[in-house]
Amino acid sequence: MQEAERTLRVALKVNRTDTEAILKLGELLEEMGKVSEAKSLYRQLIVLEKGPYGRYKPVEQWQDIFIAAGKIRLASQLIGAGFKVRGAKLLSEAETTLKSFLDAYLPILKASDPEVAESQNKFVETLLDEMRKLRKRGKVSPTR
Repeated sequence: MQEAERTLRVALKVNRTDTEAILKLGELLEEMGKVSEAKSLYRQLIVLEKGPYGRYKPVEQWQDIFIAAGKIRLASQLIGAGFKVRGAKLLSEAETTLKSFLDAYLPILKASDPEVAESQNKFVETLLDEMRKLRKRGKVSPTR
């Protein structure tokens, strides 16, 4: 695990906006019991979305699914700590992003690279299922 952590940290030194590396490092740190550091990385994903990266794109892109996954991971932590409203808000934001990805970007990806599209679709469906389970377990309703 420590080697994987080092590798991901090096990747982030090379490209600090690599959403997949940020998410994977957060998940790894969470698995290692470094929850506070993992939450910080999930929040970093949200900051990326709110900055220039997120403002100047025409459609949801594949990188955005990693931001949505980070929101789901952070929401899980928040709901577990009793912050259900904040967690529900993050889940709703993630759901909007994932559904937009499925509607707007996935068809483009299917036309250009069907194999990658299938993989991304499975990942998004897994995230949506994870959200449903989290909402049910935490007794959290979608917000609008």
